[in-house]
This record gives sequence, C-alpha cells and structure tokens, in this order.
Amino acid sequence: MDDLFLKFLPPFLVAFAVSLSLAYLYNKAKEQPTDGKLGYGPEVKAIGWVAMTITGGTVIVMLFVEHRGQYLPLIGIAGLFGILGLYILLESYSTKGRFDDEQISMSSIWSPPKRGLWKELESASFKKNGQYFELLFSDGTRIGFSKMLRGHSAVCDHVESLGVRVGSI
Repeated sequence: MDDLFLKFLPPFLVAFAVSLSLAYLYNKAKEQPTDGKLGYGPEVKAIGWVAMTITGGTVIVMLFVEHRGQYLPLIGIAGLFGILGLYILLESYSTKGRFDDEQISMSSIWSPPKRGLWKELESASFKKNGQYFELLFSDGTRIGFSKMLRGHSAVCDHVESLGVRVGSI
C-alpha cells in the first residue's frame, strides 16, 4: 500500500502545482490594469524561458555527462520542453492587442492582424476547453484572446457594457 502511495504522489504533486500556477496566472492577468493594451505578462514569458533552460540543460547532459546510453529519454525531454518553450515564447512575445471605445485589434504570430468595430459586435463567448474568449463581428471577423492575456477582463467588461453577454461554451 505504501509503495502505491509513493508511486502516485509525485505526479499528483506536479498536477497540483501546475493547477495552482495556472490559477495564479489567470488571477494575475485579470487584476492587471492595461489602459486598453492586451498582452502576456512577464510570468508567462518566464515559463517559456524556464522550459528553454531545461532544454539546454538536457542537451548539456547528453553531450558532456555520462548517462549510460539513455539517449531516447533525454531526447524526449529536450524535444518536449524545447517545443513547449518555443511555442510559449513565440505566443507571449508576438501576441498583442489594443481596444478602446470604438474598436478592438489583435495580432499574433499564428494569424493575421484582426480588427473589429464594437458597433458590429454580434456575440461573445468563452470557450472552456481552450480557456479563451471569442468575439464574433457582423463582417465575419472572429477575434480570440486567452484568459491569460492581461486586459481580458477589461475587454469582457466593455463587451458587457455594450449589452452583449459573454456566454460560455
């Protein structure tokens, strides 16, 4: 029984720590005043740099430390953290947005710049699976932004002030 407990304790603790970290980041992003700017905070960028540091450390271990031929797990760790870190860094440094009383605009490395006029806003929804908000405008423009983006709560408050309810999907 003790062996089973000790076997499952580390993954449980990691999952718990990740959950607490995400809750902290969501609340931190919600609280930050942004003056109409949307973007990721330094906390998210730090996660990307930590992942890249883990990748670099793993590569150093592969090249300069005796590891008894354990290349496959080390390549897996380096690849996983490398891809994760690169994705987070690209996302956090390239995603930018701005909004005011007239419009909202967003740009990201993953999609072309988008702009929507508030007077053309048709609906707003929160996608629980991806933890992001999506705005749909009458010209067909869809603007999505993460719950981790600083300023997301100000956008939602503005949308609600326009009489559009931010629904949940």
